Amino acid sequence: MISEYGPTVETGIIPRVRCGRDKGVTFVELLIVVALVGVVAAAAYPVITTTMEYYETESAMQLVLSNVRESRQDAVDNRREWRLRFRLPDEIIVRRQNDSFRWVTDRRLQLPANVAFDRPSGIPSISIISNSKDIDFGGKKTFRFLADGSAVNNSGEVVSGVVYISHSSNPEECRAVSVFGGTGLTRGWKFEDGTWK
Repeated sequence: MISEYGPTVETGIIPRVRCGRDKGVTFVELLIVVALVGVVAAAAYPVITTTMEYYETESAMQLVLSNVRESRQDAVDNRREWRLRFRLPDEIIVRRQNDSFRWVTDRRLQLPANVAFDRPSGIPSISIISNSKDIDFGGKKTFRFLADGSAVNNSGEVVSGVVYISHSSNPEECRAVSVFGGTGLTRGWKFEDGTWK
């Protein structure tokens, strides 16, 4: 039965109750929400940018470090020499000796975008290798791993060296990879709080 006030519970239909206005969102409310989203995005932008620079530079260092270590290990495992050449601004060429003792290119690698081999001015060199440039293996940008795992220059002399990596938009975001000639051991470095760690 339907009463004069509308449907009742007895009819199985629950009456609709109106509360306030039923029009939706006003244009002013929408503008306020858009403005708030813009403020949050503007506040987050510097944090996101800094984080991206950190991970791009860290990724580049890990790329160099892993390829240097892999080349050394392959030289020891296969009793063949491996040569690494670093070309400015951002290329690594890895060559190996084949069974005929001829040099063949194993791989060419590029650093991530916005990252290059560089030691920006104002960033000190690593103390173990003083006065080093962006890439320095005894004044050269190339070195070899011998079958015993040691690192040598093209003349066969044991050489230690370092490769510096920095971000183009933030020179303070700097990394380095060092190679200790006698053992061929490598280490990754991070420039933080004014010193290499």
